[in-house]
Amino acid sequence: MIENAKIMDTMLGFDEHGIATFNLQFELELGCIGYGGYVLYSPGVNGKCTGSAFGCTAIFELLQVVGIDSWEQLKGKYCRLDIEEGRGPVKRIGNLVKDRWYDLGEIFERTRSAI
Repeated sequence: MIENAKIMDTMLGFDEHGIATFNLQFELELGCIGYGGYVLYSPGVNGKCTGSAFGCTAIFELLQVVGIDSWEQLKGKYCRLDIEEGRGPVKRIGNLVKDRWYDLGEIFERTRSAI
């Protein structure tokens, strides 16, 4: 099911366990839905954060699909959501006008050899 949505809130940073992640909150016609919580980096030696191809690609492709230049611009933007029947979860995030989609599963498969 495809629905138009407004990005109401965002978080990019570390969760309560020190894991680099992001979360998005969307407003739909019939309510709200969240998306995110995915690990964006691999723990490095001595607990230092080591960036991953998946994490960088996940962040920047989201910005490109929504059509903006920075994370801070996400809040208030409109997009399309491809949602599982029955109100969730979000499968993909799409550009509001163009046929361009953000799919974390596809990004993971494409970048998995670089992890």
